[in-house]
Amino acid sequence: RNGLRADIRQLPTDATPGQKASIEEKRQRLTARIAKFHETANAMTASMDLRTATVHSNNPRFCYVGHDENGWGEVSDEEISEYIDEEILAEEMGIWMP
Repeated sequence: RNGLRADIRQLPTDATPGQKASIEEKRQRLTARIAKFHETANAMTASMDLRTATVHSNNPRFCYVGHDENGWGEVSDEEISEYIDEEILAEEMGIWMP
């Protein structure tokens, strides 16, 4: 991921089609690796109930159940997907860890 960012930053403003194709190929490979990671993680955690509240004693920001101090509730994946307008670039993608 960081290597791809560095390659993109080093790309000149008047990049050749070959340079652009090379970056796009790296983006696609990174996107595929991230998708494969998520697929594997989903298969490994399929039987786990990850939506239940977990109380961590070492970090108070993880200690709420349901609502935070502002009274805001949890947001479902469907609600989040309504607000996503554009595709996330591979170098900006995150990896979800349970």
